Amino acid sequence: MKSFKLAFIVIILLVIDSCEQQKLSNVNVPEMELPHWTVSAFEKPGFKNKYNFDTKINPFYLNLDIDGNNTIDFAAVVVERVSGRRGIAILTHESDSIQIFGAGNHKTLGGSNWNWLIGWKAEERLTAGAGTPKNVGTALILITNKGSANWMYWDGKEWEWVAQ
Repeated sequence: MKSFKLAFIVIILLVIDSCEQQKLSNVNVPEMELPHWTVSAFEKPGFKNKYNFDTKINPFYLNLDIDGNNTIDFAAVVVERVSGRRGIAILTHESDSIQIFGAGNHKTLGGSNWNWLIGWKAEERLTAGAGTPKNVGTALILITNKGSANWMYWDGKEWEWVAQ
């Protein structure tokens, strides 16, 4: 009888452990990594039901001052769920409205599918010599699968794009 009780307890503990593992596997790890101030915007159905974070590019998000107002903004690589098209989502600290570039958005800089994007980084200043445009905030350097880079930056009034 004691061995039956022990076996029963072991089975119950294994079932409980299995349930806990299942709960953990359902958690979206990238969302756990997001800065706290971005979570409410990315939880809205307009974003959450249409896009996933794309963790194939490391880092999959950047904290940067995109608009030059000395507050930290947020940019993340995303994929449109239906089409698999890659792009980026930008959220400024003062807004809860997410701007999507690429990722199925046809009226955007860089086209509707950024599957050419293989890496990215943030730069305070664009340095390429005479005639280099003036960025207000931090610029995004978008590295392509052809070995070139595109620049994307806010000039104080609108988004600008320089294809290299």
